[in-house]
Amino acid sequence: MLAFRGIRGRKLGRNNPERDLHRALVQELKIRCKPDVLWFHVPNGGYRHPATAKAMKLLGTLAGVPDLLFFHKSNLFAVELKARGGRLSPAQQAYADKLDHNGGFFWVGDNVDGVLSFLSHGGLLK
Repeated sequence: MLAFRGIRGRKLGRNNPERDLHRALVQELKIRCKPDVLWFHVPNGGYRHPATAKAMKLLGTLAGVPDLLFFHKSNLFAVELKARGGRLSPAQQAYADKLDHNGGFFWVGDNVDGVLSFLSHGGLLK
């Protein structure tokens, strides 16, 4: 397999199941979400220079925020995408618990169909 070296010499392979899942889901969402659904990706992941990470934290960036947020009819739906077998970090679990406590809906998805089913049950899809 072809691999690249990224920042700090880390190996960056082309095989990234979570990224591939995310991209496939976004393509479906562009077609299937109702027009009145506000949704977006939260770009918290990835490497950041320590100074940039500190500045972002001071501006309110939170660890554990899910990959995709959806607002519909005064409800918040959150989706955290994981490669098959992936698990939530402690920060992600804490966010999920807090969202649930405040009346939101949280889903961990490892496949497009599962996420679409969750969103469909919430009334977000056409």
